[in-house]
Amino acid sequence: MITMRLSTALLLLLASCQSVERVPRERLTATQPLPKVWLTMPDHSTVEIVSPELHGDTLIGLVGGVREHFILTPEGVLTIRKAAPGKTAVLAVGMIGAMGLMEYEMMKGDDASIPQ
Repeated sequence: MITMRLSTALLLLLASCQSVERVPRERLTATQPLPKVWLTMPDHSTVEIVSPELHGDTLIGLVGGVREHFILTPEGVLTIRKAAPGKTAVLAVGMIGAMGLMEYEMMKGDDASIPQ
């Protein structure tokens, strides 16, 4: 049972929770380029763009392996996904606690629940 708890906790830590953060356009021209961004269009559709580059008001990057160009409008929103280790830790502690409680209840046995 302990092995199952540890493997579940490890899986949670490897999967890791993520958070979404808006990115200012200036960050695309920074010295450390972003590997991937998500562009939310005015119609609320979202496109994942790999290796984004900003040239004036045009965002250029790979979408499904094909180089695409997007005109950035004020309504368009750029976001990135970042690891959220705090959320992952809370989730892992909660899961381990719940599994520990379940294990305790199973080990306690059925006879403890029978009134005498």
